[in-house]
Amino acid sequence: MMPSSAQPWHDSSADAEVRQKILNKIIEILKTSTKAKAGAQQENPQVKLDKTTKVASKLEEQIYFRSKSKEEYCDISTISERIRIVAKEVGNMNRKRIQQQQQQQQQQQ
Repeated sequence: MMPSSAQPWHDSSADAEVRQKILNKIIEILKTSTKAKAGAQQENPQVKLDKTTKVASKLEEQIYFRSKSKEEYCDISTISERIRIVAKEVGNMNRKRIQQQQQQQQQQQ
């Protein structure tokens, strides 16, 4: 999923510090949500952290580009809901892409 176009409030150099804070918050939220599921699958802690960081970076980018203002972007009270929305949309897009690939493979047979 490509990020939406830049908003007027975006300033890559000025936003770097706040973006890092939001990224750290997203990582914290993801770690908390995955701890509940940790019993099902044990994974190397470094590999798990790397995966969490990668997912968090993608989520942060989407949230940044979708936010209509810096205040909206920085609103920690809504960050969990915005993460859920973006993750759900990405999941839906991935499912649709997989279905299309399967249909193309069936047509080629």
